[in-house]
Parts: sequence; structure tokens; C-alpha cells
Amino acid sequence: NPAADHASVGSTSGRQEQLLAAKMKAATTIEEFARRLRDGEEQLVQCVDHAYHLVMSESVRNGIVATCREVGLWPPQPAP
Repeated sequence: NPAADHASVGSTSGRQEQLLAAKMKAATTIEEFARRLRDGEEQLVQCVDHAYHLVMSESVRNGIVATCREVGLWPPQPAP
């Protein structure tokens, strides 16, 4: 259907324009954040480090849970 194809292309183009506009709007904030990290702003570096460790811990936990599910050990029966 040519009309549907055209609408899809227009929709994709519109989304790309919105994405570009969002990137342009965020660029200044991202540059400032990067500068603060490069400058070693203590409180920000500590916050990012803490967030990193939380993400890594949760990733490891999710991996363990997935493995336990694959081998039939999760959820524990009976539930604790």
C-alpha cells in the first residue's frame, strides 16, 4: 500500500527529527556533566560510582536468578 508506506516514512522522519531535537536540547547538559566528571567533582564522582556499583550488583543478581530459573531452583519452594 503506497499510502501506508508514505505515512510510515513520514512517521519515521518525524521521529528522527524529534530525536535530533532532543539530542540538541540535551547537548549542553551532557557537556556540563562530562566536564564535571573530568574535573573530578568529588560528590558527583561518588554518586556515579555508587550508581555503577548498584547497577553491577543488580546485574549479577539478575544473572544468578536467571541461572537458577534455568535449572529449576527459582523461585525457591517453599517460599522463604
